[in-house]
Amino acid sequence: MTTITHWINTELAEALGRALLHSLWQGAAIALLLAASLILARGLSSTLRYGMALSPTVGLLLARNRLNPNGQKNSKPVCR
Repeated sequence: MTTITHWINTELAEALGRALLHSLWQGAAIALLLAASLILARGLSSTLRYGMALSPTVGLLLARNRLNPNGQKNSKPVCR
């Protein structure tokens, strides 16, 4: 067995894969909502639109650190 094959078959690799998958769909959902809101906000100032675009990005980063994919606070470590 090579080192990469051994690493892929671990709980850590599975947890990283799930985290990437969930951050991908969450980011896509936020991007769609942001695109729709920016289309509706065409007549507003550029500073306000910039703030609208920045807030979901910050929110996604903060939420990822506080919640696991099931929406519950992390109560146990991923790896033993």
